[in-house]
Amino acid sequence: MKIIESTDWSTYKYTWKECMKDYYWYQTDPVFDWNKNEELDDMEDEFGKPGNVFLEAHQDDKIVGVFSFRYRGKEAKMMRWEPAVLKASDDNEIRSALLSYAMDYLSGKGVEHTKVVMKYPIGNPDIAKPLLDLYQQSGFSRYQPDSVDLITSLDDMPSPPSMPKNVSIDRDLGLIPENIGAYCVRAYGTTPADIEIHGFDKSVTEYESAVSIANAILGGRFGR
Repeated sequence: MKIIESTDWSTYKYTWKECMKDYYWYQTDPVFDWNKNEELDDMEDEFGKPGNVFLEAHQDDKIVGVFSFRYRGKEAKMMRWEPAVLKASDDNEIRSALLSYAMDYLSGKGVEHTKVVMKYPIGNPDIAKPLLDLYQQSGFSRYQPDSVDLITSLDDMPSPPSMPKNVSIDRDLGLIPENIGAYCVRAYGTTPADIEIHGFDKSVTEYESAVSIANAILGGRFGR
């Protein structure tokens, strides 16, 4: 097996789509989860830029897997649902080879911390098990408690009770990222008890991170 850095976006994109096409998020575009078109747009924007690495695994002169990651300074982030492998290939061997190559590469660049986000339907944990096992066997450990996103259609919600006279809702202020960031930090990162529980999550305890997440949500990054 040979692992190289990809130099052709069209080839990488085609292989990535073939590797991912059977995943639930590729087929249905669920809200508050990955969106294949947005991810492809982001990857295309970053392809070939410093600090962004796109790997191809080759076997018998054919691409059998891909893996991309980003690093800045001493920290790196692996792309979700990767390393990704074509279905007809030996999944475990290729995934392990890609991850090992990536870790050696990052170590050579002075990276000290690497993370990956694993998110999957609560009713189907088996879909993520191969990757979870791979990362844990490679020395990765969970750096925060497991969390659950609860999502429903507003059409299914009962009519809200009448609003108390001393409470009002300002819809415009609720759409300002800076306001959302301030509210999050005040709610989750104000007291020592807050920090003890939520301190691992900068997206709700640090203002700039909270604003960045709010911008992403309002921009449709997590679904519309």
